[in-house]
Amino acid sequence: KPQPFRLMHVLCRGILTLVGLLFPAYSSFKCLDARTGLRQWLSYWILFAMFTQLEPVVDAMLVWQFGALVFFAKIALLMYMVLRNAQGSEVTYLYVVEPILLRHQ
Repeated sequence: KPQPFRLMHVLCRGILTLVGLLFPAYSSFKCLDARTGLRQWLSYWILFAMFTQLEPVVDAMLVWQFGALVFFAKIALLMYMVLRNAQGSEVTYLYVVEPILLRHQ
């Protein structure tokens, strides 16, 4: 890989870890303490588990075509799922994941 692309990959991986793991883990801790936001964070962790399983497949299919845009799209997706006002994890879980899981349980 060219050097700038490798640097971009390292930086984006750090941001994905911060946005995708550290902030949600801390927020989950806080919601358990306050007993609010449980649905949001349970939905988030289910979606994050699916995200981590699909990420290598998506990377293999799209990175060669779209390059660094894939990394920015992943960061944007995780931010949408993490931000409380957007309710991204709850909406995505309710309208996409839950119907599939209920159909195949």
